Amino acid sequence: MASLLAERIRQSVIETRLPHAADPQWSVTISAGVASVQPSNEIEMPMLVERADRALYEAKNRGRDRVETWSETGW
Repeated sequence: MASLLAERIRQSVIETRLPHAADPQWSVTISAGVASVQPSNEIEMPMLVERADRALYEAKNRGRDRVETWSETGW
């Protein structure tokens, strides 16, 4: 569900066609990282945030303007 929401947000940003400040010929895009886990006493918020951050950097490494999701089963 979170990855679908992130994708909808990404698409909405594209549709704005907001000129990029560094080069107005390009439009602003976003990359997003999403993480999900089954609730348990062993999972703490900092761990979940760290996994979402890793997913964000994976999105950037795979070409930007995309959503990457980390789950308990990996990528």
